[in-house]
Amino acid sequence: MQALFSYQAPIIRSLLEELRCFNDHNVSKLFSHFIYKEVKEMALLQRPLETVVVFIPCTKTRIRTHGFWQFHTIYMYMARISAKTGITVAPPDTLHVVSGNKKEPSCTVSKAHAPLIHGKYCILVDDIIVSCRTLSGARDALFLAGASHISCLAIAT
Repeated sequence: MQALFSYQAPIIRSLLEELRCFNDHNVSKLFSHFIYKEVKEMALLQRPLETVVVFIPCTKTRIRTHGFWQFHTIYMYMARISAKTGITVAPPDTLHVVSGNKKEPSCTVSKAHAPLIHGKYCILVDDIIVSCRTLSGARDALFLAGASHISCLAIAT
């Protein structure tokens, strides 16, 4: 697992709050450039495997509470960049959180997007990692869908 920044830095904490609570487009654009740069380097190390970037989903409760998925704007920026680079960005509905249990969050890969994952090098992206529960559930779901290799990338930890 790699993290781009430390959550201990006050500016990073503030920017993540803007992203998670207010869906700030400028913050999304800024983080998408850092994520893209790191993803590009990670993908080069795994050639010739095709790379797929998969963003961690959020629960329906969080979407109801905040009204948005914090990665939506970053996903849009990354999808535009990927069209030029050949790095695939998985659609937002690729992973689903299927358990509301905070002790053991679990994810599944949608059947429609399973072929996108099978045999690929997947890079899981999350905003902040505290306990790794959601990340490990997502990783397990990607392995079950046939991912060859999986790396995890967080904006902060």
